[in-house]
Amino acid sequence: MHEILWLDAYEESAGWHSIEEALRMKPKPVLSSGYLIWEDKDSIILASDIDPKALQVLKEAPTKEELLQRIKKLDLDGSDCGRLQVIPGQWLKEKKQVK
Repeated sequence: MHEILWLDAYEESAGWHSIEEALRMKPKPVLSSGYLIWEDKDSIILASDIDPKALQVLKEAPTKEELLQRIKKLDLDGSDCGRLQVIPGQWLKEKKQVK
């Protein structure tokens, strides 16, 4: 289980705004938690829910290809994980393991 602090894109409501307002806008800090499915320089993938059989495989697989092979052997019927979040790597600020 991991906690991820990241910056999310921000969109102001429709309509006219001053340049001054625009310059005050900042990305929204967000704290997300979940099971770490995969991480590389481009992104991090979290799942809020996971099949317990898949959890051990996530901890052991050294590569994405190996992870896919091991998951396939478990025959989990396609419901391995739920409520997925993919966060771009450039948006990550901090990551810590909490369990």
